[in-house]
Amino acid sequence: MTRTQWFCEQLSNSMTGFVWAVECISTEHWHSLPPRPSWLGQWNLAHHVFHMQYQERYVVQASIKDLLHLPLAIGERPEEEGAWQQEQRSVEELLQQFQTFRHQTIELISTLSEDEWEKPREEAFWNKPLTIQWTVTKAWQHTLEHTHDVLRLHLFWDAAAYLDAHPEEIH
Repeated sequence: MTRTQWFCEQLSNSMTGFVWAVECISTEHWHSLPPRPSWLGQWNLAHHVFHMQYQERYVVQASIKDLLHLPLAIGERPEEEGAWQQEQRSVEELLQQFQTFRHQTIELISTLSEDEWEKPREEAFWNKPLTIQWTVTKAWQHTLEHTHDVLRLHLFWDAAAYLDAHPEEIH
């Protein structure tokens, strides 16, 4: 398996895992914060899904296109928190957008040659030139991180529902 095939598979599988985790949470909790954000984070499910589609579109794809010297087909990048405050799309629409953007990312990297993975970026961040491999690795890690966060929300809401249905088991 080539590096390109491997990364395409990881991006696809992590997308599928994130979608599955989102779909595990009952729609009644999509906009609910757990009662203890210090344990489970400051974001509800809808915010996680918004963030993932935003990052895939404005950060991952833009970075890869920049590294490949491809034109950016998106307009100016809005400030994320402001965009989240103005967001009107449903969780389903945001999740579909994330999947669309992720498929586009996979398409972007699907024909990369081995030498393109390690070609350094012209502008360096953190005093280290970034490569497509670094960018794609970060996208993969970021998806796994948010899948973890969403699964923690799912397990919390699942346990809460069980305890609500079985109050005799609360000690």
